[in-house]
Order: sequence, then structure tokens, then C-alpha cells
Amino acid sequence: MVNSRIQVWSHKNNDGEPVVVTLEDIVLPLFQFAKRDISEKSESFVNDAFSWNPADRSDKSCIAKEAKRKKAVIATLGQGKKPGSSINVIIEQSGFIEEKHLQEFRHVQIFSHFLQELMASRRLTENSVRA
Repeated sequence: MVNSRIQVWSHKNNDGEPVVVTLEDIVLPLFQFAKRDISEKSESFVNDAFSWNPADRSDKSCIAKEAKRKKAVIATLGQGKKPGSSINVIIEQSGFIEEKHLQEFRHVQIFSHFLQELMASRRLTENSVRA
């Protein structure tokens, strides 16, 4: 088996402008969908406690800064269930995101479809290389 990595990054909007999408752009709304009450409190705390506005809005660091803010919200959400844990552990073990949330949340469905197509394409490529 070949190890793979997937980086969720960007696409273009209707005006042709690049729109950055990070994994946090998918995961945070999923948490908000599953646990609206606590996610709003966590986001409010993170936004109030820290400065997230880069000095130059056109700077590429805006993308990283926003991803870090979203990671902080996710990490704060998980502290009640998994104090001191990484985001991976929070996502996997907190119990906040259930199978039904994955099935109902549109962004996850789109991402899942993309991964299925990608893996099918990869299998076809690997099979043609072996032949």
C-alpha cells in the first residue's frame, strides 16, 4: 500500500478569485453543526481572548492566522471532554461528532465524494502501472 497525504487548499469562486479552504474550514463548521451551543461559546472566548487580525489583510499570513484561530476554537471545544489533548484526539474521542453528523453535513458529503473519486482514480493508476 502506498502512503498518501491530502492537502485541502483552494478553489476559485464565481468571480475567478481564489478561495482558500483548509481542513479547519470543514471541521469547525462540522463541530458547529453538531454542538452549536458550546461551539458558539468557544468561538466567542477565542475571539475575545486573542488578537486574530493580521496587520496586512492582503498578506498570505491571513490564511494561516485564520486556520490557527479555527484550530484554537476546536481545541477549546474539546477541553471539557479531553483536556490537554490534540485536535486529532478531540475529533476522534470527544464524541461531539457522531456518524449522523457526518452523513447530514453537506461539506463532509462533498469532501467524502472527492476522496472516493481520488482513491478510485489512484487505484486505476496503480493497476495500470502494474499491468
